[in-house]
Amino acid sequence: MYPTCARKTSTRAPWYSIALLARIFSVPLLFLALAAPLWAQTGQLEDPTPDAVSSGIGLIRGWVCQATLIEIQLDEGSRLRAAYGTTRGDTQGVCGDSDNGFGLTVNWNLLGPGTHRVRAFADGKLFADMTFTVATLGSEFLTGRSGSCTVPNFPQAGKSVELLWQESIQNFVITGGNGGGGGSPGDARQKLLEDPAPGSRQSGIGLIRGWVCQTAQLEVQIDDGPRLHAAYGTTRGDTQGVCGDANNGFGLTINWNLVGNGLHRVRAFADGVQFADVTFTVTTLGSEFLMGRSGGCLIPNFPQAGTSVTVAWQESLQNFVIVGTCPTTDQFCQGAATLALGDFHEAAQRFSQAAAANQSDDHANLALALSHLVVKALDDPQIASLVSRSGGSVEGDSHNVCTVHRQFPQTVPAGAPGTEEIFDTLRSVLAPELDAALTNLSRISSGVSLAFDPRQLPACLRPRTSRLAIEIDHGDVLAFTALLQGLRAVFDLGAGYHVDMPLGLALHGTGQQILAAAPSLLALRSGGALGTARGFASPALTNLSAAITAIQAEADDQSDDLLVITPGDSATAQRTKQILDLLRQSLQGQVTFPTSVGLPAPERLNLSPLFSAQFTTLRPLLPELDGAGNFDLHHFPDPTFAGMAPDVTQDDIDNALETLTAFFWSLF
Repeated sequence: MYPTCARKTSTRAPWYSIALLARIFSVPLLFLALAAPLWAQTGQLEDPTPDAVSSGIGLIRGWVCQATLIEIQLDEGSRLRAAYGTTRGDTQGVCGDSDNGFGLTVNWNLLGPGTHRVRAFADGKLFADMTFTVATLGSEFLTGRSGSCTVPNFPQAGKSVELLWQESIQNFVITGGNGGGGGSPGDARQKLLEDPAPGSRQSGIGLIRGWVCQTAQLEVQIDDGPRLHAAYGTTRGDTQGVCGDANNGFGLTINWNLVGNGLHRVRAFADGVQFADVTFTVTTLGSEFLMGRSGGCLIPNFPQAGTSVTVAWQESLQNFVIVGTCPTTDQFCQGAATLALGDFHEAAQRFSQAAAANQSDDHANLALALSHLVVKALDDPQIASLVSRSGGSVEGDSHNVCTVHRQFPQTVPAGAPGTEEIFDTLRSVLAPELDAALTNLSRISSGVSLAFDPRQLPACLRPRTSRLAIEIDHGDVLAFTALLQGLRAVFDLGAGYHVDMPLGLALHGTGQQILAAAPSLLALRSGGALGTARGFASPALTNLSAAITAIQAEADDQSDDLLVITPGDSATAQRTKQILDLLRQSLQGQVTFPTSVGLPAPERLNLSPLFSAQFTTLRPLLPELDGAGNFDLHHFPDPTFAGMAPDVTQDDIDNALETLTAFFWSLF
């Protein structure tokens, strides 16, 4: 009924298609050029992206080199016309011109939360099809709300940004300094500039948008820059009553980072006549397009009392978006939300409250065991001091693990701590945390079955996997328990014998230099610590063996399990279990390993002297030195290790080293 702006009708074929075909078919090239309009469209759907969450008022956007009509289909709904022809200078090299952008404004709240599908069509031909996730606040359009939060260690360690609710986009924007602005957005009876609204705040990748009942040309001017062509003709059903039809929307995608911080002005023109003039505030992060960042924050009692909303950085939008909500009474939910943002510090506090409220909460106990260890390792000042005194540097903390950066020097400075001080500090700091984590793990029921979504991890820790759920069950918990008990045993074994040597020699010295500089190295230090080490090593081996049994006993679908033993590995698993059981027994006295574990002949082992303070020093157990002063693993003066392994020969050690080397390289 009302005219829309003219569309491009160029019959230009994609340059790369012609170049490729020219190499293969030189003669038919002329005919291919004449048939250029028949080639499939070259283009890309840029937002939404499959790995992101969409919320608030958003934009389905991208570019297509050549088309008359761009349509978008959400789920199984009708196709909606997208405005096409926005200036996109970055497509000049691919398309030969720049008026290739398209966009469709969408209120994601209307779709509802969950997984949705978007398809894009150019002149009726499908060129993009993907699924994505929508998060909503339970309302089509929230009004009269206010909320804010601070994102720690963003965009880098030591920095932070403030976020503020912006009603016009139904989402949060980055703020900084004082806001301001005003002006007139137009006449709501015929034409209206909806965003940026007068006095609003803008950040990231945004949209200058609105609607006009009738025009042939829609232009937007930012400050005193040139007028930019805005795509016009987007379906806007809410204008039907005013305009008599619905294809009245316009939009221009804009990267506000390019505009710069401060107060700015936007004017909108329909057929050359100005109808809107507004001023507003832009806040940037000092970069045109930030990459490789992650972060976010939790906003309590928003959008109403009793609910907390989580917002997270989304690179494609260069902004923060709503990704989920939690009841304020659900501490575990809020902990999981902040964990996904990279804030292990806040997450651990939430998990601790959840575990305190219900000590049998399997989710909370497992999450607390993991998160609190990370927090202690990243935030403890004693560990940070060790790194600093060693000549290294530490940036960031557990408030945003994705910004943590530790750098170690090429050379060790004078006055650096020795290895025993480093070991003792780590033991004093982390051993209590390991004990606490083991207590939490012991509270997890034997019938546990937890579904874990890898997307709940911070972006920098998120594995590249298509699996949306990983099942964690009793076997996995036993294996993790064994790992922590093993670490605890290592700490105490290291406290039982002297391990002190200059750090520089430990990193770069030869065995001969180390032994000469550290005369007390490997001398008996504490028999009590050795007893404690055995007290952790024994249950570690027991739990690892039990983990194998539990995993093999699983009868359900194991395609989503964390740890799996396939039928082909069953015999190896049973042999490993037998070895673990014998190792545990050898902590108390001599045992014999039979040929069924893979040995050519039975061999005896007795590790109890190592844990019973029977050695005043372990130096005689070391290998000989070669001509360069390095330890030669192919020459042990006593391959029986003072009788602990009376049947072992040097050939046995060489064969074991060869097997271990082959296994190591197979991992890569």
